Amino acid sequence: MRLCGGFFVRGAFNPLNHNFANNLASEANAIVVTVDYRKAPEHPIPVLYEDSWTALKWVASHFDQQGPEDWLNVRTDF
Repeated sequence: MRLCGGFFVRGAFNPLNHNFANNLASEANAIVVTVDYRKAPEHPIPVLYEDSWTALKWVASHFDQQGPEDWLNVRTDF
């Protein structure tokens, strides 16, 4: 299996990306978070760093089991 990431043309909810994330989560026995980046040309390339940072902070907000997503608070072992 080849892992890849970056500024995709397709969104996180595209069936190919969704299936890949599901397979990766299943094989790794892990929770996989996909980021639906804002895309160029409307949003210049540096915006993907902001989107990634926002996603990382969102995941980290669940560290103390007080995050906004109950299922993630219950099912994640940080």
